[in-house]
Amino acid sequence: MLHPLQVVRNLGREFSQLGRYHEAEAEEKPAASSLEAIDLARLVTDLYEEGDDPALRAAFALLEGCLVDGDPAVRGWAGRTIEQLHDLAAWKPCGREPFAECLGEESSRVWSALNRICRASVGSDFHDASVFEAELARWHAVREAVRLPARVAA
Repeated sequence: MLHPLQVVRNLGREFSQLGRYHEAEAEEKPAASSLEAIDLARLVTDLYEEGDDPALRAAFALLEGCLVDGDPAVRGWAGRTIEQLHDLAAWKPCGREPFAECLGEESSRVWSALNRICRASVGSDFHDASVFEAELARWHAVREAVRLPARVAA
């Protein structure tokens, strides 16, 4: 089972550019030691915009590995990363479609749950829900999608 420290090491080794998302505090810590979900989500959108398909696929493979082999903390982090990517991609000119093509089986479950929430909110009473209620619904969807890998849950 992958533990958070292993993931941080793997990310730091695979994506040295993650350090650019950190403030001045990065000088005191090794690259990616304080990695937030938004950091990898930003990197993924940047990789797409730069046209670095091999690195983009490697990032998605790493996320998929976190969902399949990670402990609960790692799976939760991967779910939050996918949620952040889903949000960021909505504001990019390319939209969400190019990223959906890179998803593995487990990350697709999270992405699909987020898409269902988006579709349900259009033209429904969900649009009138408070921000807290909307965030709570998203949190539940992601939490449920990353709780156990599909092959273990089956």
